[in-house]
Amino acid sequence: MQVPRKLFKYRSLASESQLNFVRRLLCEHEIYFASPSSLNDPGEMMWEYDFSMPNTLTRLTGWISRLVARRSGRLLTPSPLSWSSRIRPRSAQKEKMMTVVRQKMDEWFGVFSTTEDPLGMEMWSYYADDHRGLCVQFDTAHLIESYREGRGLANTPIPVKYVTGVPAIKCYIEPVEIQLEKALFVKSSHWAHEREWRFIATYNSANPDSTSWRVVRLRPGSVDAVYLGCRMSPEHRAMVDGWLRSYGLSSIRLVSLRKEGYSLRPYNEETLG
Repeated sequence: MQVPRKLFKYRSLASESQLNFVRRLLCEHEIYFASPSSLNDPGEMMWEYDFSMPNTLTRLTGWISRLVARRSGRLLTPSPLSWSSRIRPRSAQKEKMMTVVRQKMDEWFGVFSTTEDPLGMEMWSYYADDHRGLCVQFDTAHLIESYREGRGLANTPIPVKYVTGVPAIKCYIEPVEIQLEKALFVKSSHWAHEREWRFIATYNSANPDSTSWRVVRLRPGSVDAVYLGCRMSPEHRAMVDGWLRSYGLSSIRLVSLRKEGYSLRPYNEETLG
């Protein structure tokens, strides 16, 4: 599937932390890679596994370690094999094992979610405070270059696959890349309207106490437009204008939206130059 030329990120402005996120994105050119469990879908990292194989936990954690090592050039410390060996096979029931693996994936992977649709009615309602927030437009080529310079897992964003059944992972048969795709890029078909593309960052084993790997700085030009929600307050509009002016970002286009029937339509586009 061809990567869209533009990708989008919806954001709310309803709280101080959300305002700070948008300010850092627009003015300091930073994006944050969240832990999978912090996302709003309780079905994140949901898969089935065949536990009839011996040493299953070692195999499951081993492929994660090898994958991170492939990006960082060294194995995780402590090795997953050391802590997994402490769990006796007799007590390694399915739920306990999966909980351990998901916890480690939460620590070792970060997700930056985007969408290919800036006019999604549900998306504005879910992620942009009932149309009071905004939607940031990225130039995908610049975003990908920034991602590669950070700690990206793949060279490009990967589209989420929407399915009706929970995927099955076969770590003794399938390549690591296929297993990871099922773990991080598959969601229930209930979310298909989001048309999501994901960037994944990986844990920096060279600096295990730092979370700085979750923040990636964007190249100039990565953000080229901001869609303003049809219910955005004048105060928030003035705040966004002020941010862009104070940081000399007058080239970023501001696109106002309005509701037409049951759809959203851009009706005015301007720059601050």
